[in-house]
Amino acid sequence: MKTTIYTLLFSMVCLYIFSSCNTEESKVTTCDQNGIGEQYQFYRNILTEAVKLSDCETIQDYSEEAITFISENQNCIIIYLVLQEGNNIDDEQTANKIINEMKVDIINIQYSCEIDNLPSSQ
Repeated sequence: MKTTIYTLLFSMVCLYIFSSCNTEESKVTTCDQNGIGEQYQFYRNILTEAVKLSDCETIQDYSEEAITFISENQNCIIIYLVLQEGNNIDDEQTANKIINEMKVDIINIQYSCEIDNLPSSQ
């Protein structure tokens, strides 16, 4: 009888451990390369065009949103940039540098619009 109870308890513990392992969520995130790439290009294009046209209203409308998007998706954007052919970005370090420079440029242009009401590109 004791053996049966111990076997039953052991089986229940094993079942609990096994089920806990299966329900644990993965900490690995995936990147939607098409979606991330399209959104990155959207912000890049709209802000570049706004600077060309000295359109501070558009710059003010999209700057914070763009910086938030870039910051929240920086790792996926790095992957996107490295995987793109023909852009001379071959490694994570180069992509990260470009992304960080882009964020600084957006902040500077936004500040220029706030102070001078005229974007100045670096």
